[in-house]
Amino acid sequence: MKENALIRKIEERDKGNYLNLFQQESFGCTGINSNMKPSLWEEEEFITRVINQQELAVNILIVEDNQEFIGYATITRENEKSYHIGEFVISKEKRMQGYGNYLIETIKDYANQDGCNILLECFSNAQNFFVSHQFEQNGIHFEYQSKKHQKGRNYSPIYMDYKIIEEERKKQEQEAQEQYKRFLKSPLCKSIFDML
Repeated sequence: MKENALIRKIEERDKGNYLNLFQQESFGCTGINSNMKPSLWEEEEFITRVINQQELAVNILIVEDNQEFIGYATITRENEKSYHIGEFVISKEKRMQGYGNYLIETIKDYANQDGCNILLECFSNAQNFFVSHQFEQNGIHFEYQSKKHQKGRNYSPIYMDYKIIEEERKKQEQEAQEQYKRFLKSPLCKSIFDML
């Protein structure tokens, strides 16, 4: 790994590189196969929401070197005490050069700052990689136990306030229920039931 490598949050200018790597090499920590992946259109919509901070529970970290896109990790706030890595991808030609180590150690540092454990699932041959970075393995499930956040310390750049995330999820659920109730009262719904 070169000394100019850095890790940062995804930006609009990263979309093309991200989608290219997602299409070619991504199978995620879970090792999902390509026919189970979201379409490129769905993935582009998703990362647009992340960039615009409309996905409160998700961050995407980019590793780059001299402005060359090397890889990324998708991190979700699962609950009050944990982050979940859904995707961890380094481009093939840049593997075994320390970029993956740099990315996972940065994520661990952030989790330690935030007092969150890290969870992931891995079917692929990357299992030894995560074990070598202090993840405990239980079948395909891996967990890193973080050091607990101490009051007075700063949160990490990827910190996501779980209370706000929960409030937003509840609000979305209520909106969906209201929308469903309106649909049930609509003429369209009546005509559908009349056809049955």
